[in-house]
Amino acid sequence: MNKNGVETTIFNVIFGILIAVVLSLILLYLINVFTSDQGPKEESNVYFYYFYFTKLAEDLTKMSIGDIKNSGFLGNKDFILIAFNKEINEIKKTNANKNCTSYYIKDEIKKPIKCRDKSCLCLCKSNLDRTAEFYGGNPKLTVNCDSDESRCVEFSLNIKIKSTCNEPLLYNSEPKEKLYDLELKKEKELLINPISKTL
Repeated sequence: MNKNGVETTIFNVIFGILIAVVLSLILLYLINVFTSDQGPKEESNVYFYYFYFTKLAEDLTKMSIGDIKNSGFLGNKDFILIAFNKEINEIKKTNANKNCTSYYIKDEIKKPIKCRDKSCLCLCKSNLDRTAEFYGGNPKLTVNCDSDESRCVEFSLNIKIKSTCNEPLLYNSEPKEKLYDLELKKEKELLINPISKTL
């Protein structure tokens, strides 16, 4: 065998090994992306919450006085549905007990700047800190309605969410998301009545 044949064979082997390593790395990366529980899957869930919120706001907007309609809302621990009336600038911090809610609102919930002097229905970013549960206390809920992930829709009428706690909010503190069946009414104000939750 001549010298050129040996050099060509070594070059081909090294080149083949490099291509095999690169292709293996690409394959491992793709397997990780498609089997991972994080990444794009988590981010895409946010759009489901936005979809249900937008649909709820559209249903309320299209209603006439005296109308009753059913709608839905997908709730989870990362977002809270809040009805801000014209007169309310913040929702006071509560000391809710276990009979009413399973969490405390940590700080006052400020009405978003764009909703000042208006009625708004908002889907606000929330964070439930469960540290207190280790000491027998209730988790603390922090809400930010001015975050980039929060959404608000203005209404001419006041909005009321019926709840056992008499608070203008709907929140699912459980780890799994829940689909709420809602009854909507338009009278002197817009009423949102959670009928049941599933999932």
